[in-house]
Amino acid sequence: PETSVVKRELAAMRHRLEQYATLAQTYAGYKELFGFHADDFPQLKKATDQLRLVDKLWACIAEWHAAYSAWMCGDLTKLDAEDVDRKMQLLQADAFSLNRKINSPVTEKLMLAIDEFKPVLPLVADLGNPA
Repeated sequence: PETSVVKRELAAMRHRLEQYATLAQTYAGYKELFGFHADDFPQLKKATDQLRLVDKLWACIAEWHAAYSAWMCGDLTKLDAEDVDRKMQLLQADAFSLNRKINSPVTEKLMLAIDEFKPVLPLVADLGNPA
């Protein structure tokens, strides 16, 4: 439930930043018309980059929740152990990278959830083994 709320808020922020970027281009054009140096608007670029990271974080969280739910509540006989392991490694790498870049309680919680699931992973793979 909270993921959908966050995604809506992120979409609204993205829309506002796009509007600000349009205004920035307009104002830069006006300044050039009058022979002034056009600003680069570094704060706008920084905000856009930060929003991109936060958007990626919440996409990773949604991906984690979907995968975790499939692994814990789905049909274990249909799981491919290698796919599960590969997905887990990718999620862990993404979470680690995002934690280094953002370093927020949300990234730490995601990393903790992934780390807590790692010892369960072999059990899930064994239970899904058709042998």
